[in-house]
Amino acid sequence: IRTLGLDRTEWLEIPEGYLAGFPNLRVLLLGHSFRHRIPEEIFSLNDLIQLDFEANPLKALPPGVGRLDKLISLQLRNCKLEALPKELGRLTKLEEMAGSGPFGLHISGNPFKDRELRRIAKLKNPQQTIEALAWARANGS
Repeated sequence: IRTLGLDRTEWLEIPEGYLAGFPNLRVLLLGHSFRHRIPEEIFSLNDLIQLDFEANPLKALPPGVGRLDKLISLQLRNCKLEALPKELGRLTKLEEMAGSGPFGLHISGNPFKDRELRRIAKLKNPQQTIEALAWARANGS
């Protein structure tokens, strides 16, 4: 399986170890799924190029996201993020692909505590991705 869509499944809990059974997964859709935490095993999916957590109540993105170095699309719109982790700045493919269709980092609609990050979240791609990754490298938590 290359694509797994579990979006809009607020009733579904992902059992521990389940995602490890999909080592070739390239696309994981968990948008609108009311997940309060990201299963740690996601950060071991080395071939992942697209990850969608749109509209989930995530307050923090784990540092493990920095291991997903093939990501070209990361959807974090309308979550509850207050900051971005420094490790996010490592995802240079997000920056390279930003502005090409739906690719890049999408962070609008989050209640960021940092004023500069709130400004960046209002930008359009590719500028949003470029500036957000630079912010993460310099100021990430």
